[in-house]
Amino acid sequence: MLAYTYFDDLFIYTWLVENGYTQIMTIPPNVTYQDLLLELQTKTREENRGLWAFNEAKANQEKPQFPYIGNKNSKKFHHYFCGSVGNMKEKNKVFFLSREDAIEAGYIPCKRCKP
Repeated sequence: MLAYTYFDDLFIYTWLVENGYTQIMTIPPNVTYQDLLLELQTKTREENRGLWAFNEAKANQEKPQFPYIGNKNSKKFHHYFCGSVGNMKEKNKVFFLSREDAIEAGYIPCKRCKP
């Protein structure tokens, strides 16, 4: 909790809100800067900066058609975003719709990404 923290003439809370590093929270009786903070947060959200950019990107991210990818050689399967998938040759990739499909096909879960 920051409340009203300053560094020289810089009001730390406004800087954090303005740059998208935090979300405002006001607790009475500390409501002096509530309007200013809300205005800064609204502007930051509209500009998709800081944590708001992350949330916007996540909301717009499409889910893959096949969330699990197996390797024919190792007989292991991974989440589509696992680093091991990037190292896999295309000809060795096997695509699965579900974790259960991969296990039924005889594949074991990757120990790194733990699908």
